[in-house]
Amino acid sequence: MDSQLHLDELLTEVKTRKPKMVLLQIPEGLKTNVVELEDTFAHEKIPCIVVLDPSFGACDIADYKAQLLGCDLIVHFGHSKMLHTGINVIYWPVEYPLEKNMIPGCVNALQKDPFFIQNKKIGVYVTIQFHRHLPEIKKEMEKSGFEVFVGMGDLKDGQILGCDVSARMDIEDKVDANLYFGDGYFHALAIAFASKKPTYQYNPFTLKMENLQKYKEKYLRQRFGLIAKAKDAKSFAVILCTKKGQLRKALAMRMKSELETAGKKAYLVSMEYVNPTALMGMNVDAYVNTSCSRIATDDFESYKKPMLTPIEVEILLGKRKGEDYIFDEIKHVGNKSVQ
Repeated sequence: MDSQLHLDELLTEVKTRKPKMVLLQIPEGLKTNVVELEDTFAHEKIPCIVVLDPSFGACDIADYKAQLLGCDLIVHFGHSKMLHTGINVIYWPVEYPLEKNMIPGCVNALQKDPFFIQNKKIGVYVTIQFHRHLPEIKKEMEKSGFEVFVGMGDLKDGQILGCDVSARMDIEDKVDANLYFGDGYFHALAIAFASKKPTYQYNPFTLKMENLQKYKEKYLRQRFGLIAKAKDAKSFAVILCTKKGQLRKALAMRMKSELETAGKKAYLVSMEYVNPTALMGMNVDAYVNTSCSRIATDDFESYKKPMLTPIEVEILLGKRKGEDYIFDEIKHVGNKSVQ
């Protein structure tokens, strides 16, 4: 665990803050390490409490829980800073170890791909788990003749989330294509929909390179199927999440107003953890999700009624053309506000 978490470095940073009590907020994958983490802090005589509630990202920072439990410092594992908080926070990455074939496999795949044989200007993106390795990824690609661009958005340089691909904005016009270095399609598809350039994904665990166009098309078929199902809906529950980084009241109010203007009934509902069970008893025809976009996109099959994003509501109401479909992004403007 220490090789990925760099606990010696973390403890050094924690000690400089001189906390009285530390709250450790961990992702699901670290729950097997709770005892080891607490033992490590206890060995240094640093009192701590671990939050076992799900941690969905830096948008889900447990600052109010820390205050309730009398903690004056949070160590938030696995994500980078997204917004300001009312308490001292150390954002500590949970990194994937870089195996020897990962970067050479990427370069080899690029050199063999017909598109990249002709197009050498590439925008590279990662999640926080690979961010420490981004300079090496860039260096090895450039040694092989590619011109690599790393954009700076509202997060770290080159870092993206499914709800924030602002790193593309200052390099979009400079590149021939986008390359996401990582696993899973959610983050990569966010770039694919936001950018006008071709988007590829290199999975460093399978050593496989893919053009994401077919996944875009599959995703759109699913989403437009849900929009079609919601076409005759007369009533909507507009979901307002109380997680600090997902709270978009102004957007929820706008969705409610636009639906009502279109002759629909719209009801504002609030919850911290959006899930099918909590919505089961509500007698409406469809849902509008203004919290994390993954709730509507990854888990849509769990909901018995259409769960739409705000972008999809705009398409449903004729305020946006279908060809202008994009992911629902939550803006983290300079880490100053969440809209």
